Amino acid sequence: MDNPIIEIEPKVLEYLKEVAVQRKLIPFIGSGASIIAGYPSWDGFADGLIQKLIDLELMTHAQFDQIKNQPPRVKLSMARSIQEKSGKNISYDSLFKATSPEKKAKGEKLYSLISQLSNVFITTNYDSWLDNIILPIPLQNEESVESSSGDVSGVYGNSRNVFYLPKD
Repeated sequence: MDNPIIEIEPKVLEYLKEVAVQRKLIPFIGSGASIIAGYPSWDGFADGLIQKLIDLELMTHAQFDQIKNQPPRVKLSMARSIQEKSGKNISYDSLFKATSPEKKAKGEKLYSLISQLSNVFITTNYDSWLDNIILPIPLQNEESVESSSGDVSGVYGNSRNVFYLPKD
């Protein structure tokens, strides 16, 4: 690699390639992957939800101005509280759309490649890319994969498993 950000020992790189082929990795997928696919950042998601509240006249622009510099988690908590108190149902799906066909194509390619790494994923993402990957590629030489306490492939087999973690 030219000018790598992190120097990786060749032995470590070979080991990572080996476990990737055996599908023993458990990728942690953060919001950067969703952003590449054209989805909003956490700030964009929070602001989009607040805009929906403004459109429904449940919040004013002046109120938004008072909280616009708060972290996304605070804005989302406030928006959800306002929504629950109002009894109005807000569709989050409209906030989870790729911004363009080009970004959607990038997302499909990215998540297709990610899906080849494992059947098990950990994510803080709110979108459905990992849920909608159609079928995982079967483990290579599955019968030769040794079970150990650190190997989840024997536990989860070929089913798709996505573990969602709250974002701090």
